[in-house]
Amino acid sequence: MKSFVIKASNFSLSHTLECGQVFRWDKIGVNEYEGVIAGSIVKIRQEKDALFIRSSNSRLIPSFIISYFDLTLDLPYIYNTIGQDKHIKAAIAGFKGLRIIRQPLWECLSSFIISAYNNIPRIKGIIHNLCVCSGKRLVLGKCVYYSFPPPRLFADSSIGRLKRCGTGFRASYLKKTARAFLDGKISPRLLKEKPYEEAKKILMRLDGVGPKVADCVLLYSVGKLGAFPVDIWIKRVMQTLYFNGRQVSEDKIREFARGYFGKYAGYAQQYLYHYARRGKW
Repeated sequence: MKSFVIKASNFSLSHTLECGQVFRWDKIGVNEYEGVIAGSIVKIRQEKDALFIRSSNSRLIPSFIISYFDLTLDLPYIYNTIGQDKHIKAAIAGFKGLRIIRQPLWECLSSFIISAYNNIPRIKGIIHNLCVCSGKRLVLGKCVYYSFPPPRLFADSSIGRLKRCGTGFRASYLKKTARAFLDGKISPRLLKEKPYEEAKKILMRLDGVGPKVADCVLLYSVGKLGAFPVDIWIKRVMQTLYFNGRQVSEDKIREFARGYFGKYAGYAQQYLYHYARRGKW
């Protein structure tokens, strides 16, 4: 086991882990969570501007946690950039300190393929089943979790085996996506090097990846902070607050948001999404 403390100003652990962008964290106490990252069980507790970390992996270093939560990003600057009106300002005030996580690409992409036509508890359940079925057993004290399976294990698994974990029609998508990773058709470097629109087109060539899933992956893993995922919650809140209640297409919402909020539109999306789900608007 390894323990260390990190300074984390302008950061809310609870808002960041409970806003629907990641699925492998569980709340275990007041401002305290446990989950799996980098093949390690990690327990994190926040006290004011300090994060107290315990890990099952003695090689996990503070810089990894800082990068994972993107703690060096100037969040007040982003607030000033996207704070165009009273609606987004209210969302920011309600969930100040929410940061977009930098998730591993393979896990993030697989998770959001699973998210199609699913709610968060069920998404978490399916991911848990896949990890128990094919991941590596991890132990921290009395706490047991399993690592996220690498692409090879999905590629080599039968459709039936994946379906028994609850993936349903998504099983074939996961298997084909795993093969795309192994063949080098998808990689973090490839997507980061490409402009947003081109990276999105590459992702959407995969079965099971539409505009919303592609934008989620680009935002939550690849660092394309201008991506603006549109789901039912965002569609409702955007139509209500920015289109006078009119029905408009997802493409229209996405185009408007990227132009209106600018290069950090993805941050506006995350705050508005959490704002809507918590019934604050």
